Order: sequence, then structure tokens, then C-alpha cells
Amino acid sequence: MPRGEKDAEESAASALNELKSDLEREIDDIRTTLREKGPAAAEESIEILKGEFNRRLAAVRAGLDKSLKAGRRTVREYPLMMVGVALTVGILIGLAIERAMIRD
Repeated sequence: MPRGEKDAEESAASALNELKSDLEREIDDIRTTLREKGPAAAEESIEILKGEFNRRLAAVRAGLDKSLKAGRRTVREYPLMMVGVALTVGILIGLAIERAMIRD
């Protein structure tokens, strides 16, 4: 995998993990607000959270689109190598399944 694709994939995974942890933290804050100040204050926090979530989700999607485009470009540039990779992966999966069936 070319370095640019790997960087894009790692960046997207990192962004998703960061989004998840931020979302969990915000949900905890909303629960605290709900207990302390009531439903009206929590509703405002939820609206803010929705906006932030949508903004970050768009950024993650953009990263994934970039990674997908890079993958498609690689397949177009090296179609025979990609067939070889797919064949190799298929053989390895077949061997793993065969071993699992023999053990049982």
C-alpha cells in the first residue's frame, strides 16, 4: 500500500476514534446538565452536540473518500498486481478454513 493511502487510512481511523471519545465525553456532560439544570438546558447541549458531530462526521467522510479514491487509482494503475493480491488473499482464506475444518 503506498504511503499516502496508509496515511489517509490512519488519519481516518484516528479521526473516528477521536470523534467517538469526544462524543462519549459530551454525552456524559449532557447527562450531568440534565441532572443539575433540567431538560431545557440539556436540550441546548444536545443541539450543540448534533452540530459538532455532523461537522466532524463530514471531515471523517472526506478522509474516507480520499482513501477510497487512492485505492481506486492504485487498482487502475496496477490491475494485475491487484488480481494477484486478491488471489493470494483468497488462497490464504481457503487454507485457513480448511485447517479449521480439519481440526473440528
